[in-house]
Amino acid sequence: MKKKILSVILATSLLLCGGCQKKEKDNRSDEEKFLELTNQWFVEDVSSDYLTLHYTVANPENFGIDLNDVEVSYGKVEVDQDDPIYKNRLSELSKINWRNLSADQQVTYKTIYDYYQLQQAKMDLEEDYEFIFSSSGLNFNLITNLTEFVIRNHQDAVDFITLVNDSQRYINDCLDYTRKQAEEGITQIDSSIDEVIDSCKSFISKTDDNEVIRAYNEQLSKFNFSDEEQLKKQLAEAVKTNLIPAYQSIIDFFETMKGKNKGTGAISEYKYGKQYCEVLFREKASTTTSIKTMENKLANAIEEAIDDYLQAIYVEMSDEEYDYYYTDEYTNSYGFTKAVDIFDYLKKAITNDFPSIDDVNYTISYLDPSIAAGSVLAYYVPTPVDDLKNNVVKVADSGAAGDDYYGYNDLCVTLSHEGYPGHMLQHNYYYSNHPNQQIRYNYGYTAYAEGWAMFAENKAMEYFETNKSYLDAERAWLHFGYYLQSYVDILVNYEGYTVEEVAGYLSKFYNDDYSMSLAKSMSEAVIGEPGELLPYAFGMLQMDELYNKTKKELGSSFDFKEYCQVILDTGDTSFNILSDIVDEYIKQKKN
Repeated sequence: MKKKILSVILATSLLLCGGCQKKEKDNRSDEEKFLELTNQWFVEDVSSDYLTLHYTVANPENFGIDLNDVEVSYGKVEVDQDDPIYKNRLSELSKINWRNLSADQQVTYKTIYDYYQLQQAKMDLEEDYEFIFSSSGLNFNLITNLTEFVIRNHQDAVDFITLVNDSQRYINDCLDYTRKQAEEGITQIDSSIDEVIDSCKSFISKTDDNEVIRAYNEQLSKFNFSDEEQLKKQLAEAVKTNLIPAYQSIIDFFETMKGKNKGTGAISEYKYGKQYCEVLFREKASTTTSIKTMENKLANAIEEAIDDYLQAIYVEMSDEEYDYYYTDEYTNSYGFTKAVDIFDYLKKAITNDFPSIDDVNYTISYLDPSIAAGSVLAYYVPTPVDDLKNNVVKVADSGAAGDDYYGYNDLCVTLSHEGYPGHMLQHNYYYSNHPNQQIRYNYGYTAYAEGWAMFAENKAMEYFETNKSYLDAERAWLHFGYYLQSYVDILVNYEGYTVEEVAGYLSKFYNDDYSMSLAKSMSEAVIGEPGELLPYAFGMLQMDELYNKTKKELGSSFDFKEYCQVILDTGDTSFNILSDIVDEYIKQKKN
């Protein structure tokens, strides 16, 4: 039993020609074969469901895609575990000598080969211990897909209504899948269930002013469709009679699931738990590194981060600086209160340090609390691969972000992660400079992407904070927090640590009472979302390792901007591949 949820693409397999006809000699070069093959796979992948197609390309006809051939629906949930797509694609790739490809193609070849191997490993797993609905699951992602949906023409406006009317069917299929998991003994803990229920209740708390309706109507007002009012009524009806009832069915189902999990809920408790974690955490960390190695590296990184933090606050800071650092006034000391002003400032501030991109439009707006995930401060919506101009960043306001939002300093750093020089620059740079590598758009290596964004925000702190002791403390605490939660994730979901054992570890840094309280909340968080912060933590750690190695090896010839260009030109990939590319860069630079 395997699932396919929105962003996970499983396309139809490549059909191989057979029969007794005499085959003509193929005189194409390997470069030509590879380009044709990846273009074909790209079309197959993005045509697998309507939302994937709409978010990936703005002009499907330019890729030979007929919209009439793509059903307007969310697609299917459960997939055939014996689907040979990845085996077939790996077989086709093995027929091409990657050494005969262009430099760009070689990176793409290695990347998609690695990706298909990983996806096949996931298909081969005996069980599925991840959940569709969670604190950052489909209950949030579906709404994000609907509220961020871009209407480009009248047909889009019509199709969107059809899509919303598919919500009950799709969510029912997702609930059926979750029900099957429960029948196999795979269930969620009550705290995770409460988060799912609360998120759904928040969304359906608005009807006429529901965010899906509001976003749709706002876009329609930019056109002059003759049937605008009719479209608005049809969409409102679809939301009220299909989408909202679908979310009520999630609530109803999960109310019946409370108390079903009699253990801790950690993956380590399940029969194939360790085997599952090996594949899941490898995917989350974008590496072939073993979990044990990840665990050891994170443990060492935690010690280094806390040492750096203590050095900054107790040695570097004066008494006056120390007192000021722990005030509310400091959390708003960077001088910015508007997101757009922060974006505009960063756009100019990064020019000497990071490669440039063409001017792009960007819209920054605040999330309504009814659809905001409590743990999400902001997110960037990637543009279609063939239309990079219009970029969107959404920011949770202080009410939506809850205790995770400390002040406007926090917002400055968050926007550097999502915009300049983080995700927005990364996305626009790669696809504007490597337009023929579009197949990689939907083959995400989250730890590469988040690792870059964490690396970028660490650098961007310099543009806001000029006091070195404060800068050192902020960076060290950022590292410590991400490393600690990801380390606990491995302890709980892989090693099988109890809350008491986690508290014992945390007592190295906190008093006993707080250690127990923190151990309980962290354990619940990582059980609810296994590996959630690993792309950030291990991605940041690996980016830091590559940066420090390069800087040390090249010494005075190290060029920060040039180094960033190497990372960005590689694009989303595994850190094993990226490390080889950086090593080659160092070698060439030395020669």
